[in-house]
Amino acid sequence: MIYLLRHGQTQWNAKNLLQGHTDIPLNTNGVKQALKVAREIESVKIDYIFSSDLSRAKETAEIINTQANLSVKITIDERLRETYLGKLEKRFIKDITQEEWRKFDESPELYNAETWEQRYQRVNSFWKEIKNMQNVLIVTHAGTIALLRYCSKYHNFNLPLIKQVYNKELTAHHCTLTKLI
Repeated sequence: MIYLLRHGQTQWNAKNLLQGHTDIPLNTNGVKQALKVAREIESVKIDYIFSSDLSRAKETAEIINTQANLSVKITIDERLRETYLGKLEKRFIKDITQEEWRKFDESPELYNAETWEQRYQRVNSFWKEIKNMQNVLIVTHAGTIALLRYCSKYHNFNLPLIKQVYNKELTAHHCTLTKLI
């Protein structure tokens, strides 16, 4: 079984600021969320833990590993980072217009951001390495979870389908454990 977990809440999440690659630690609520998952996962067999290299994911993974007494080596992997949002990072979501979102979606390079294909290639390369492993916990970000779900079902870059899956899956709540396969 492969389990996906979005990191716990940060102050920026609470304020609706876009983080992307900006490295923000968990807030008090995020720590509580991670402790709750640790209690839920104590009876689950976990042999591998992978985490994004960003603090919010690493801290979540470390809390769960320690508090659930999993004693598993956490493998940090940059490919599990959230989407690099370029010039949109550090902005309040409410301040970004529909037109700006549309332009970003169509041409992220205009914002010095990661393209859809770059995101897909990054996450898919990780997926190919771990897809046959068992008892895996992946602690990452909402956008990466959406792409992992796509990569687990489809085997090529199909932008319209990626966007469809991505938009459906992007609603991952903080510290909600879900099964991938």
